[in-house]
Amino acid sequence: DVTVATQLICNVEVDGVGAIPGDKQRETVSEQLYTVGGQPVTETAAGSKAVYIVTRTYGDGTTETAKEVR
Repeated sequence: DVTVATQLICNVEVDGVGAIPGDKQRETVSEQLYTVGGQPVTETAAGSKAVYIVTRTYGDGTTETAKEVR
């Protein structure tokens, strides 16, 4: 048997993900969730926490991808 340990380091922002004070163009216009294995997810699992890859598209056209626990 092989044991593998994985450490996830998540970035947390108090004002919200990607929030820049006074920047109204950073509104999230779409968000897509994926499993860690890359499968698209339409809803998170109810009652349990899991790690997801989240890709957000903002009003200014930029995108951001991050790991989140939901």
